[in-house]
Amino acid sequence: MKPKYFTYLILLIFTLLSFTNYSKYEIIEDNILFKIERSRDADAIFYNLNVDKRGVLDSNNPISPLWKRSTQQGQAEPLTWIQKKYAYGVRQLNSDNGNSKFCFVSYPKREFALKKTDFGYKVYTISNSEEVEVNRIFIQFDGGTFWIPIIKKVELHGINISNGIATVEVIRP
Repeated sequence: MKPKYFTYLILLIFTLLSFTNYSKYEIIEDNILFKIERSRDADAIFYNLNVDKRGVLDSNNPISPLWKRSTQQGQAEPLTWIQKKYAYGVRQLNSDNGNSKFCFVSYPKREFALKKTDFGYKVYTISNSEEVEVNRIFIQFDGGTFWIPIIKKVELHGINISNGIATVEVIRP
């Protein structure tokens, strides 16, 4: 194949990929565990329970993150490889009896637990020496670049399970 035609073929492939419809990905309200919101824009990452059509948890990959692109008509799409590997991806630490421990690839210091409760699956962590059900995480950016952001603070929002009171932990990296 001549280099000229190879270049056209590559351009055609990238053009077709850019029009890929991500509508096969959807955020199902009942499967949302928590979300990450950012100060950069209205887009958010939703961490969903990864279950099959029968409702059985995928024990090898129990959490499935998806972008909700509010800046692009609210479409849902998967994280890119770079986002999974370095930013918003989760690494499963262990799993047993439907419960799973994991951490974020970007912040392995904090451990989270996916636990089955009477009300479905919930995500928990230890915040200020108390167990907290995680609802959302907010990341406040303060400049930097797309590839190397400066994070001013991270807020962990949840419910203290011992007293039912809403709590916010501010983490300064």
